[in-house]
Amino acid sequence: MRLRNLTFFLVFASLSLLLAHLARVWLATVKPGPDYFSVFLRDVFDPRVYAVREGATRNILYVPAAIAILISLFIIQRIILDGHNFVIIWTNKWFLSLTVISLALGGIFALVAQAENWYWDPVRNAPGQVDIITHFLAGRMIAMFLANFSWMDMFALRGQRGRALETAFVWLITLIIAVNFEIEENLHPEIYWNDYWNSLQDVFMGWLGAVEATAEYNAVVPFAMPLGVLRVLRRKGGG
Repeated sequence: MRLRNLTFFLVFASLSLLLAHLARVWLATVKPGPDYFSVFLRDVFDPRVYAVREGATRNILYVPAAIAILISLFIIQRIILDGHNFVIIWTNKWFLSLTVISLALGGIFALVAQAENWYWDPVRNAPGQVDIITHFLAGRMIAMFLANFSWMDMFALRGQRGRALETAFVWLITLIIAVNFEIEENLHPEIYWNDYWNSLQDVFMGWLGAVEATAEYNAVVPFAMPLGVLRVLRRKGGG
């Protein structure tokens, strides 16, 4: 057993070194491109960025409200509702903090992308690749917000199956929002450039962001927490 464990770690270390070497070669041979990270850090402190209201950036106005709602409900849950075994929020301070940071940074990135016109690539005269990132972040932001709510308790779902259904429910709402936005883009070609494959990519990246967000939630937030006997029983499938 120990020999096989040692073999695993040796193989893992060897593959890690191979990956490091390949990454070094990859970065040394890739064609240079815009320094998005430096531009982002510069624009974060530019007040003009926060005045951008073009395209989808008007939806960023909802981000501060979403953050305020989550924090308020988390406090109400802990101070009042936990004592009455009435559940609206099922999260912890770590995931809540991660959600707030993700919503803020995701919203700022969307504003910077619009302000810098990263959605269009003038070199290729085609949509910019940042569209992939913004739709992924949008799906992730929506799903992270929704994941904090206890859909299991609201719909009386039970056990691990209930947690899986809760995750699917978050994905479903995220996909509905993503598809609805693509319809809006299609109906306003004077504002948005959108074709079949670009639209399909946008929806897929939004769903992928939701998958990543719910994976984070399930990794950070325990399935059962000692915050009321009824809540723990519900999570374990009893009660």
